[in-house]
Amino acid sequence: GQPINGIAALDLDTDGLAVPGGSLAVSASGFEAGETVTVALHSDSAPARPLGTLTAGADGAVSGAVSVPADAALGGYRVWAGASSKGYLLLTTELIVGESERIAAPDRYSSAVDIARAGYPGTADVVYVATGASYPDALGAGAAAAEAGGPLLLTAPNELPAAVKKAITALSPARIVVVGGPNSVSEAVVKQLRTLAPKVERQSGADRYASSRAIVESAFDSASTAFIATGATFPDALSATSAAASKGAPVLLIPGTASAVDAETLALLDRLGVTQVAITGGPNSVSPAIESQLAAKYGASKVSRLGGADRYAASATVNLAAFGSASEAFLATGVTFPDALAGGVLAATKSAPLLVVHRDCVPSATIDALHGWGVTKVTLLGGPATHTTAVETLHRCP
Repeated sequence: GQPINGIAALDLDTDGLAVPGGSLAVSASGFEAGETVTVALHSDSAPARPLGTLTAGADGAVSGAVSVPADAALGGYRVWAGASSKGYLLLTTELIVGESERIAAPDRYSSAVDIARAGYPGTADVVYVATGASYPDALGAGAAAAEAGGPLLLTAPNELPAAVKKAITALSPARIVVVGGPNSVSEAVVKQLRTLAPKVERQSGADRYASSRAIVESAFDSASTAFIATGATFPDALSATSAAASKGAPVLLIPGTASAVDAETLALLDRLGVTQVAITGGPNSVSPAIESQLAAKYGASKVSRLGGADRYAASATVNLAAFGSASEAFLATGVTFPDALAGGVLAATKSAPLLVVHRDCVPSATIDALHGWGVTKVTLLGGPATHTTAVETLHRCP
């Protein structure tokens, strides 16, 4: 909490999201033993509204739940808790009164199906299919699928899951794009896919970087902006999917620790007509030498680095650069790739950011971004094993 009356001993902690008609967990300390502590909701546009009272224990601490009015308007608020001895002047970090939902399934393949259905409840002209077993070939496919106007589904390398086959049948695409070579998606799977659409094409290359170029070249005729990310790890590229889609931009993978961008990637950027580059991730992800090379090519003002202290801070930075406002946001784990891979396309269909978060709390940078955008709906991608209820209620990380 933020004690605005200079009483540093006061402390207050709440969840970051509450639903109208629901409850809000509150803990606070620094009060007098036995006194009544009032908890209230405050916004810039409305007077404080009491939510309930709690009684301080012998140690001056309170802990419990108060009720959020069912008629509370969706939006951003602050919560204050105080008692007469402290002047009722303790403000916490912000609270979103809004809604939270979760898209979850028993496995990554069914989860991708549910995510795709949320973005494309009817049919789609094109469906992208990538392996769910590993991430390298598929990292840039989300932005490409969003540009092409179709979902991204996952398959096992050697067998098309029944749920995925059923989903593709329902989508009735004219074209299926297979991402990656036979080691990622076998010819046996491609053979099954050929029974589901008139045209099936494979976009692949000799390695993850060549595959990335092939995917981008097949989906984009031109682009003024491109996002560059390391292909060695997945969080930076996946955080960029919806951000890139919002600008009609591709996500290209490069060996981030190299001293220069390879000639093939530079040639592709030229063919697309790129005039501005966003580097996704800090200097440990994409080297300063690459940043200097791109600045020399395009001009320093046309090259931006969107990084942070870790993958979570970088995710917030990437999305803040792309979105000025948003009513909805998607949260995916930053530890594994499948949910964010499929979820980035869904977020793009909603013109919404996708951010990666911890399993059991939400980073401060993420919560601050949600408030800055005016988000009133948060969708979690993944079940309770992926995101605990603390993420569902936007509990801020310590």
